[in-house]
Amino acid sequence: MNKNHFRFITFSVTVILLCLYFLLTIAKDGLRNDGVAYAEIEPGNSSLLFEKEGIRIYGWDSYGITYFFIPSYLELTKISYEYSSQKIYSVDGILLEHPNVGKIQDVLVGSEEKDEQIPYQIGVFKSNNLYSLYINIEGMDINDVEKDTYESVNIEILTPNGVKAFSDDNAQIKGRGNTSWEYAKKPYEIKLSKEASLLNMRKSNKWVLLANEADRTKIMNKLAFDTSSALGMEYSIEADWIDVFINGLYWGNYLLCKEPHISSDDLDIGNLQKDNQPYFTQVEPFVEENIQGFDYDNRGGNISGGYLLEVEESDFRFKRSCGFLLSPDIFINLKSPDNANREEIKYINRYIYDIDSHIRRYAEKDIHLINNIDFYSFARVYWIEEIFFNRDAQTTSYYFYKKRGKDRLYAGPCWDYDQSLYFLGDPELAYNTSITDSYSMYGDDAAGLRWNDLLLQNEEYKGYVRDVFIENSSEWNRLINTLINKYYDKIRDSVNMDYARWNVINENAGIHRGHYALPDNNVRYLKFAMCKRLNYLSEIWDTESRFSYYSDKEDVIHVISFVFADNTDKKIVFNVKDGAYILDEQIPKVIGKTKCEWINNNTDEKFYSCLPVLEDVSYFLQ
Repeated sequence: MNKNHFRFITFSVTVILLCLYFLLTIAKDGLRNDGVAYAEIEPGNSSLLFEKEGIRIYGWDSYGITYFFIPSYLELTKISYEYSSQKIYSVDGILLEHPNVGKIQDVLVGSEEKDEQIPYQIGVFKSNNLYSLYINIEGMDINDVEKDTYESVNIEILTPNGVKAFSDDNAQIKGRGNTSWEYAKKPYEIKLSKEASLLNMRKSNKWVLLANEADRTKIMNKLAFDTSSALGMEYSIEADWIDVFINGLYWGNYLLCKEPHISSDDLDIGNLQKDNQPYFTQVEPFVEENIQGFDYDNRGGNISGGYLLEVEESDFRFKRSCGFLLSPDIFINLKSPDNANREEIKYINRYIYDIDSHIRRYAEKDIHLINNIDFYSFARVYWIEEIFFNRDAQTTSYYFYKKRGKDRLYAGPCWDYDQSLYFLGDPELAYNTSITDSYSMYGDDAAGLRWNDLLLQNEEYKGYVRDVFIENSSEWNRLINTLINKYYDKIRDSVNMDYARWNVINENAGIHRGHYALPDNNVRYLKFAMCKRLNYLSEIWDTESRFSYYSDKEDVIHVISFVFADNTDKKIVFNVKDGAYILDEQIPKVIGKTKCEWINNNTDEKFYSCLPVLEDVSYFLQ
């Protein structure tokens, strides 16, 4: 073989390999659209067609604005009006072919004739980094879906690059949640036709879509779940964000995960639910004074476990199938097995009752007499509850479990952190108040189990809990300075879409989801508040840990206006450095009023002097 022949073969092989690489790259990357969308413009009924991909994005109309929400896998670089008689023009009359993505624009809509163009507003928003979930319900509106009944749907999931990751034409959907079900943006449960791994998480046939409507950062639940995992909890919830589209319309940023449950892949503690199922036919429920469940014989099954238990308020008792009253105010819901028979209910009722009695009798005197509590898990859950300032701690959505054949109760998994007091209620509470003290301030002294409060009266256990805080100080620092930024960088564009889609202030008046108008500033505030809280906890627990966070906006100046209702031209203006405060004594007083309620025009929230100034605000007198 001569050199020229060898060079030709080498060249040919190289070309073939490059072609194969190119083809594989296309397959891996999925949809690579050319960025051109064909508009069909009609206020109240507009859409963008990505013709090459066969995907139509329907406009969402709200308060006189048409929004277009673009999923991660589609690029939009140009709007073509080839199929539309009406067009969008800038306020200067120039054809709008390249919209300003991520902002609401004043435009003119109409034909080329200027006298036929009408003022309008559009907002084009695009997500990044996230998978997209498409849910299609034939012959039904999603708003008619209820909590107690599954409805048939077909679903499809696309990767951020447009590759089909999953589909199921025989899935089902229903509503879920308690307080969260009352919000406009609702949470859902999806039941697949068979178990599957979604977004690279462990397999299941039941998945939940958490709306996180009460959390303007959209990251609180994920932060708590992953912090639990980092602290070495045996079972922590896997979760990831996804953009949801229902019947072609963008529905929002959701957190996809599984509810706390028993399975060989997640919490493998013995599956009584599965063991009971063969005998659970034509079963009659029973309700007695303190217990409720089902009357049947499971043929001598091993009733020692596993049990997954949820603490709830007693008002929820008759909304659950199995459980028992631990006190007049506390109902213990059997999350699993929720097909428990009388023998199982009595067994676990006695087991928890004995633990409760021992804690109340011996906690302060001798912690060793309470030898069936797993202090490792209880101490770690305690810190997650305190650091995230979750006032539902040991009151509702609080879980613990018992393994089969083991005489020990474990705390966890951690669940439901979207309504922490970082954003709900008086922000001063989040800085320097323990959960126990917050109960007293709200008049809830009798709320919840209060096991932690009792256990912490014992100096030996208290010392152990203190050591857990110190040992994990690097994790608390990572939480403030790494995780929050990392998570928000991933979902920032999706959160902006969600904000635009749900108009949280206008459509849900009276429900406070954050102290600031802009999502970015609520995230900045979260770092600030969590840092203050960690330093407070470190101080009262007498540790030497100190926490801080970095801000790159210290040179920014914000304009704060106090506008008098009787004369909008009369106002007092402050120029305030980013991160600084306006004190109570600085705000304007009104003659004849002993108390002035100044309301934030962006959030409908009253003025708090403890909140750092992070954006321009106008306050109006109420």
